[in-house]
Amino acid sequence: MIDILVVDDHPVVGEGIKICLAGEPDMRICGVVKTEEGLWRAVAEARPDLVIMDVWLGPSDGLLLTESMRWRYPEVPVLVYSMANSVEYVHRALTFGARGYVTKDRAVEELVPAIRHILAGHTYVSEPLERVLAEHGLSGGRTVSPPKGFEQGRGPTRG
Repeated sequence: MIDILVVDDHPVVGEGIKICLAGEPDMRICGVVKTEEGLWRAVAEARPDLVIMDVWLGPSDGLLLTESMRWRYPEVPVLVYSMANSVEYVHRALTFGARGYVTKDRAVEELVPAIRHILAGHTYVSEPLERVLAEHGLSGGRTVSPPKGFEQGRGPTRG
């Protein structure tokens, strides 16, 4: 069973993802959280196979949380799922460690294939955005050191 954690501050998104995954007998939502604190608690308790992360989470930045996930839980890939459909957001998400990027308007067609592609060890970007990235000569680079204010193995630090 593939356990998926959804991180989005709008409850209807979690319900929509459940509907998209309803026909997949090997996938289930193991939790839906709205906050950074909820993310860390749910990942520690549920140990999901994949996290679906929104870019905007009220006071938190989903892309910075994606970067923190990469350092704190490198075995758990993050699929960014957002209304933002600009090359800058996609490139930033991939640079911060996301393994995929799907825009919410393409969820029905792309969410399940994206999850399977990522769990097979590949990177996935919504098709229209992938073409634009290629046209701009951009790809998903990876940072080589933890983000500022981050203690490896402990997550983000306050202060």
